[in-house]
Amino acid sequence: MVSMRHKARFLAGAMIPAFLGLSQTAHAAEAADSLATADAATVDVGAAEADAGEEIIVTGEKQETTLQRAPLAITAIGADRLAQSNVTQLIDMNGFVPGLTVANSGSFVRVVSIRGVGYEASDNLSAQPGTSFHIDGVYVVSPYALQQDFLDLKRVEVLRGPQGTVFGQSATGGIINAITEKPDMAKFGGSVQLELGNYDLVRGTATLNVPLTDTLAIRGTVQRYYHKGFAVQTGLAPSYGRYGLDDADRLSTKLSLLWEPSDSFSAQLTAQYFTADENGAAQKHVADPDPDPRRISQDYPNKYQLDFFLAYADLRYDLGFGTLKSLTSYQRTRNHNQIDVDRLNYASLGAYDVQPYWDNGVDAFSQEFNLTSNGNGPLSYIVGGYFLYQNLKQDILEYKGTDATPPST
Repeated sequence: MVSMRHKARFLAGAMIPAFLGLSQTAHAAEAADSLATADAATVDVGAAEADAGEEIIVTGEKQETTLQRAPLAITAIGADRLAQSNVTQLIDMNGFVPGLTVANSGSFVRVVSIRGVGYEASDNLSAQPGTSFHIDGVYVVSPYALQQDFLDLKRVEVLRGPQGTVFGQSATGGIINAITEKPDMAKFGGSVQLELGNYDLVRGTATLNVPLTDTLAIRGTVQRYYHKGFAVQTGLAPSYGRYGLDDADRLSTKLSLLWEPSDSFSAQLTAQYFTADENGAAQKHVADPDPDPRRISQDYPNKYQLDFFLAYADLRYDLGFGTLKSLTSYQRTRNHNQIDVDRLNYASLGAYDVQPYWDNGVDAFSQEFNLTSNGNGPLSYIVGGYFLYQNLKQDILEYKGTDATPPST
């Protein structure tokens, strides 16, 4: 038996002192390219809205504008359209947007690329993605956190082309920005949705919006998603029972507080949490002796666990000529994987390669300040600064051998 233990700890900090965008200069080349492409400004929010000629408001370059006036290649997809297409997480958007590809890597990492530029080293936590994922403008650092479910969405914006100048990340391929619903001070309301399916599938979602005063409102959403495994892992000890793979057991929560004491100032505090505790993906070896595609001949239990917490404060002050914004965020990601690396049982392979654990941890703090122009004058600008601190950890234990009894821990 040969055992291997590997530990790696990475500490990385990045600071971009300032970014400056002039819509008639810095983005002129990108705008020209965007207008020249067939998918330059794609209105996917809804066919009814597009046919009615309604203006579609997008955030795009850190300031609200209409989709038709946005000087870049952008696709905006509304929550209704996503629900109709059963897009519940990032991987469901694969092929849904022109130029966007989302694929699995090693069963627990999402590889996202736009126009062929993406996350080429997803297992390396210190690598910077070519295409980045954001929630309400906050960059999600860990590639493992891209497994979370979408929750309380208003729309998703996909920006193609380099976005590092405006978003403070080296996103040369583009970004995906999931924009969530804000609390509403005008009405009290909520919704409950329940979905049932085969394999004991249950998806329950509840949302409640409560105006506390004329200037203060709170909004909360919780979602529970569960189904049994689509495949069964054979070769395990009888104590494991029927060990289903490709199962789902997830909980998502989000709480947001909005305060608008005046027309010129607003403060929004948001916290969201996602957790998953599942048996891992059904990845069948090409030499698996069982011809049934839903029976996986593996003798080491697979396990996948993910905890993701994100909190951020969005403060905005309208100065008349421009809007000053502060976006502060903290995020914590913990991921545990237990893998039958050889993807077969000992009887078929005569050897084993297993990972009792592959643990990943990411703690990140970011601070952004920017000033954006108001109105549609001859000069449009964004000026500001962005700071990102990351503490990255990986802890891996792997066993290889030819004896019939691999260690359990």
